[in-house]
Amino acid sequence: MIGGSRFLTTDDVADAVLDYARALAQYGRSDIVRFPALVDGVAATSWLTLGPSSGSTLAAVSVSDAPIGTLEGANEASEEISRRTRTLEGDV
Repeated sequence: MIGGSRFLTTDDVADAVLDYARALAQYGRSDIVRFPALVDGVAATSWLTLGPSSGSTLAAVSVSDAPIGTLEGANEASEEISRRTRTLEGDV
């Protein structure tokens, strides 16, 4: 929940966001990521600021009855966020 709104996204996107947040914190950097999500049950695009200067804590919770099968653009978003992680860590 962020700003009073609950948002859900796919496992792949959540994993990529958490991994990138870890890498950004490790290198003392910040970035903004964009990904599809359900916000209060409505399909939307979400943006998060990640990194040590973002002023927020990020957490993921597994939801067994989540109404997400697929979200349009989720694969592309998780690939882009993972690419940023690899670039930051010098694995490109």
